[in-house]
This record gives sequence, structure tokens and C-alpha cells, in this order.
Amino acid sequence: MALNLRVPGLDRPPLALFVDRDDDTRQMYAEFLQQAGCDTLQAEDGHDALAQAIARHPDVIITETRLPGISGLDLCQLLRQDGATSGIRVVFVTGDAFEHELTVARAAGADAVLVKPCLPGELAEVIADVLRHAHELDRRVDRRQQKVQMRTRSRRDG
Repeated sequence: MALNLRVPGLDRPPLALFVDRDDDTRQMYAEFLQQAGCDTLQAEDGHDALAQAIARHPDVIITETRLPGISGLDLCQLLRQDGATSGIRVVFVTGDAFEHELTVARAAGADAVLVKPCLPGELAEVIADVLRHAHELDRRVDRRQQKVQMRTRSRRDG
């Protein structure tokens, strides 16, 4: 089954940043995501991931929780605290399989958490769901802002 990670309303392929300290893991997932229609970036540690997130503003970051430098959990929290990066979606792919660790990852601001080993197709499906959900939320926010603006204009003009 070929997956297509095109997102409604996004006029370009999604940009995914894959962060993992293991070169082979990064390369495997990045190649799969490229075949599924993503443009990809890679980082081997949290510092590089943060720099790329700020500079390139990917649509989604896929990261391990335990990274050299800045952990994936700290990376997610830092992204969520900055208005310029708070909208970047974060998916954890982690070897931490205990429920407590998964809860901590969700509390850090993850949009989704998968436990390694996970199939690349499963990851692609989760990324597609996360990006579609984000697009739908953005559309709802835009519609509400338009309604508020219309009400403000009508009160001001009325």
C-alpha cells in the first residue's frame, strides 16, 4: 500500500524533521517518508533539531525521547514555549515502552507517541493523521477569527 502524505490545504509536500542518534534509523525512516511524499530533514541530536526547527520550520518533527544534548522531551517543550515554533507537530518514536514514559511524552506536548520498533507505514499513517488534524484545527481557528472580525466590524459600523 503506497501512502501519500499530502495534506489538504498544503500546496507543497510536508516537511518532516527526523531526529534520532542512530544513523541507520534516521536514514531508513527518512527514505520511507520521502517515498510517501514528504520532504525530509535529519538531525542526530536535540541541539541540531532545535536549530533546524527554528531555521526551517518543518510541519512535523519525529523524534526519540532520549537524545544527546537536548532530550526529545525538552525539545518538544522548548518548541511549544515559542510562538514561532509552537505549531510544529511533534511525534515521538521511542524505545521507552512503560506507560509512565508515554504519559511524560504526551505531557511534554507530543501530538502522538509510538513505541519502537514501529513499522514505517505505521509512522507515516500517524504523521498523516496528525497533519490532517492540525490542518482542520487551523481551518476552524481561521473561521472563528473571521466571524469575530465580522462581528467587530458590524458593531463598529452599526
